[in-house]
Amino acid sequence: MNPDPNPDPEPTCNVWYRNYQWVLQDCYCRPIQNECLMDMENSRRAEDGLKPLVPVTEDLCIHFIPEKCPVGIPVVALFPVPAACGCNRKRGSIESKQFYSFNHLLKFSAENRKPFLSWSYTWPINMDLH
Repeated sequence: MNPDPNPDPEPTCNVWYRNYQWVLQDCYCRPIQNECLMDMENSRRAEDGLKPLVPVTEDLCIHFIPEKCPVGIPVVALFPVPAACGCNRKRGSIESKQFYSFNHLLKFSAENRKPFLSWSYTWPINMDLH
């Protein structure tokens, strides 16, 4: 068998695989869905000249969840929702939620043990924010 002459430069991660990784992102607690997604996020951060994520335990991470967050630019994030059967690795759905700021997103994600897949700034402000 010959290797693929055009291999995928980025490994594809199964976003439905739940094996939470707890990290500090710029001193904020953040759960990430699995190791593969954490590695991809760290690669992206390195390309953007940002500090790497710092792997920690969940018990340590929760001490880095802020009590309050400053209002900033609103963001929208995508969250994986497990399949109805609760089966790990099986395709589920994607849920979109809006937040007052990126810090509010990080706080919600860590407090609720809900890793997000991606986020972006949003405008106009929707009053149904978290």
